[in-house]
Amino acid sequence: RELKLRGLVKRVLVVAPKGLVTQWVQEMQTHFGEEFRLLTPSEFSLWRNLTGSENIAKVSIVGVGMRNHSGIASTMFQILAKEGINIMMISTSEIKVSCVIEEKYTELAVRALHDAFALDKENMPIEEAV
Repeated sequence: RELKLRGLVKRVLVVAPKGLVTQWVQEMQTHFGEEFRLLTPSEFSLWRNLTGSENIAKVSIVGVGMRNHSGIASTMFQILAKEGINIMMISTSEIKVSCVIEEKYTELAVRALHDAFALDKENMPIEEAV
């Protein structure tokens, strides 16, 4: 919602397991005031006009230390924004944050994240490296 309020995103696609779809739609309305259009498999023909891009890349940060340290994803997003790299899609798990970006920014993103998380430091505890 924060990205939407900042005008950085116009649309959001949420993919959920069939058994959780109704719950997700209700929670997004209740907690965020967001209205979602639910597409069923019979409506997938509406998606025929969508286009895709092959010029994308996925950049991820991974580490078990993320379980115990808050703000890792936020730091990643701030670093990419500082470099002028638009995040097209975000995927997260307990130990990983992935962002889809334009392929031309891959090296810049990797170098900036490498520097931001001090991955060049030697003998650093695993938790602190992330």
